[in-house]
Amino acid sequence: MAFLCHEKIAQAGPHCLNCTATERSETIMAGLDTDRTRGWDFWRIIWLMPAVFAPHIAAEYYGGCPDWVTRVMGASFNNLAFALNNLAFMLILLALTFWASRTRSRMAAFLLIAWASGNLFWDALFHIFGTVFFGSYFPRTVTATLLYFPISLWVGWSALRQSVLSPAAFAGAVAVGLGLMGFVIWYGLFHFAL
Repeated sequence: MAFLCHEKIAQAGPHCLNCTATERSETIMAGLDTDRTRGWDFWRIIWLMPAVFAPHIAAEYYGGCPDWVTRVMGASFNNLAFALNNLAFMLILLALTFWASRTRSRMAAFLLIAWASGNLFWDALFHIFGTVFFGSYFPRTVTATLLYFPISLWVGWSALRQSVLSPAAFAGAVAVGLGLMGFVIWYGLFHFAL
């Protein structure tokens, strides 16, 4: 039955209307789902997050982001603090990505999406809205918009489409990511000032 459904899906695409619910379920359980067989598997594409994080952070560093944050936002940030913070963030992102890709556990996926949404998705929005709000180009808004935003959406879409997390768990992870981003701004840029 699963083989028959796999043939139907291969011919008709991922939303095979001729498949019964049982056939579709068997196909997914057998690992024959077309998203996975074409290489768009959530557990593979999560590696794109650290792959885009590194060049964006390097571009921010050399593009004067710490200076811009200090000068335009009135925060206190220097190149050393920027480099150390982002090195720690990258190591955590790599560890969570490795853990999630090896164990394929919901907990690992939740923590990865929470961490990555704070460092990629919400950071992209921070760049975009920072540029608009302060009326000054936030260094590397273009790379945040062109790299972080689409990769974040693709990973999120894959997590939901492949039922890695439920919609509620996914929303919770993204909300935790927003909290993490807010905390990083509060401690890293404003040093816990109220």
